[in-house]
Amino acid sequence: MIILPYPISANRYWRVFGGRVVRSAEAVQYRKDAGFLFALSRRRPLAGPVSVHLALHPRENKDGTASRSRLDLDNCIKVALDALNGVAYLDDKQVVRLSAVIAEPIQRGGLGVIVTEEERKRNAEQNRFYWGPVLTTIAEQAWVNGRRFDKDVWHEHYARLFGVMEEIVLPSGEIVTRRKSTTQMTVGEFSEYLDRVQADASQEMGVCFE
Repeated sequence: MIILPYPISANRYWRVFGGRVVRSAEAVQYRKDAGFLFALSRRRPLAGPVSVHLALHPRENKDGTASRSRLDLDNCIKVALDALNGVAYLDDKQVVRLSAVIAEPIQRGGLGVIVTEEERKRNAEQNRFYWGPVLTTIAEQAWVNGRRFDKDVWHEHYARLFGVMEEIVLPSGEIVTRRKSTTQMTVGEFSEYLDRVQADASQEMGVCFE
């Protein structure tokens, strides 16, 4: 997650000049700040479909409570998406998933941003191959301490062993890590997962795949 400065309001972000709606000087500076912070993190603008999560951190009062003077999420989203355009992604039409929450207050406030690529999820052919030739072969050939296990057990075993970890944002704004379900893996992630499962079954248990 990258923390940007607290966003300015849409009323201050846009100005009407010569009959046209243009960015204000404050907006231009905010976009520069966003670009600088993304450059520091060595992230280049993504070219494909993206998912954007925003966490608006209100300004913190001296007593630790959140300031009552804060942007509403709708206002924040409009400003944030424009500021991220050309910085986190090339065009705002790439945004296919968007979420936003009010997070815990921090000193001076801020805007937490997570931008990730949206890839195609595993396809039906991959799934049939996994539950067919791969898990069936393992269930038929693999013995552990004189026992054999069914496909469901082997699936759980390998999902825990080689499953992809992902970050999710809770309503509080806290970021936690969890194991991604195999149904949510992308085509690339699932291909790598299949390779690791077959390699482990072959090397550790002598399973032979045709």
